[in-house]
Amino acid sequence: VLQKNIINGLEQNLNSHVTVFTCYYLNGSFKDFGMSKGYEWQGKFGGTNYCLPFRKTRVWSMFSKMFSVKKNFGKWLKANGKDKKTDVIVYSAYFPFLFPLIGLKKKYNINVSLVITDLPKYMGLRAKQSLYNRASLKISQWLFEKSFSVVDSLVLLSEPMHECLPENKPYTVVEGIA
Repeated sequence: VLQKNIINGLEQNLNSHVTVFTCYYLNGSFKDFGMSKGYEWQGKFGGTNYCLPFRKTRVWSMFSKMFSVKKNFGKWLKANGKDKKTDVIVYSAYFPFLFPLIGLKKKYNINVSLVITDLPKYMGLRAKQSLYNRASLKISQWLFEKSFSVVDSLVLLSEPMHECLPENKPYTVVEGIA
């Protein structure tokens, strides 16, 4: 609901379509080798939005999402953003959405704003974690920090979040979102 409200608010204030690229936020099981089917839907102001496909295998799903973002968003930029500045809002501090932008930012004129609702190093914390979950969190945190340089500005939910980030970036705090 929050994401949909952000998109609707942007479209209403810009009086224009905002193109959305998203992936389901789910990881499969170790036994699930299927593919999450991508699909398209029409925005309120016209234009096409994209839910990207990815392989659901647990170990591979994060990297599959990353490659899907790079391929599909890269195609869209080639067709729509080649000669103009494109503002990109990444919702969630999740490396599969950020990492592909490193190469795309070198090729296209994109400005990246990152909305951080949760800091990666504090996501998925539980008293007991499997070896897979601990390793996955470490890799995710490392790749998030590696890709953080692509970010131009931030939207944070609280002031103290800024102190936990790897680099100093311009930011705004939007408190009270639930």
